[in-house]
Amino acid sequence: MNKIKVKTDESLFLLYAFLLSQKQLRGHIDDYYLKRLTYNHFKDYKTNFKSQMHHYHYVYLVLMLNKFPSFTLNKELIKNIPNNNVNTFNKSKYILKYLKDFYNNTDFENFYIEILSDYKKECDFISNIFKNYNISKVLDDFFKVQSIKQVIYPMPLEGMNSGLGPMINDTSYAIIGPPFSISKINLIIHEACHARAKKILEPLRSKINEKKYLFEDIKNHKNYCKNYSNWHIYFEEHLVRVIHIAFIQNLLI
Repeated sequence: MNKIKVKTDESLFLLYAFLLSQKQLRGHIDDYYLKRLTYNHFKDYKTNFKSQMHHYHYVYLVLMLNKFPSFTLNKELIKNIPNNNVNTFNKSKYILKYLKDFYNNTDFENFYIEILSDYKKECDFISNIFKNYNISKVLDDFFKVQSIKQVIYPMPLEGMNSGLGPMINDTSYAIIGPPFSISKINLIIHEACHARAKKILEPLRSKINEKKYLFEDIKNHKNYCKNYSNWHIYFEEHLVRVIHIAFIQNLLI
């Protein structure tokens, strides 16, 4: 049985709508019709917020909030944050007061209700793709990790063909951007691999760190992608790409 769940999420949509209104999201405003619609609706909202980090860290934070529209953190979830993530997580809390202001001083709630049926259609489409696949079992068997739950949040405001893959406790989250089509299976596999790779790489962190000097040469390369801001993130990203292309893809054919 596939353990993948596909959901909408109002708190995530709030985060993305806020960042989009400030033009602090990757991609182009015209990537997707709901992205343009959302930007046009909230573009006049003014704030002095300046993003201090990649939006992955804000997504990770929002996934740990209590039930929307609460802007308080779930104590059970945050007590298991890995030690190496604590400092960044604490810095990310800077955004909470801005999200609360955005929610209270715009008509976000009404807007979300208006677009929700279109948002749900995208989720239903993605959900139907996985009826013929058992991605979770394939990944768990390959990585030899304990069974991991998978939750997918299609996000119309994310960058085109982009995604994020945070892991919280035993749940792997995949936030995926448009277009919402059969091609999304590869992006979801990629993000789900990250969750499992993290479990394998964590005990090897000090060993991987011994090769950190390689990152200096990588950063000077003309094709270096600044999305991967440190050696551990960069190493994991490229390991996942190799595993996905060389092994996982063949197992699902």
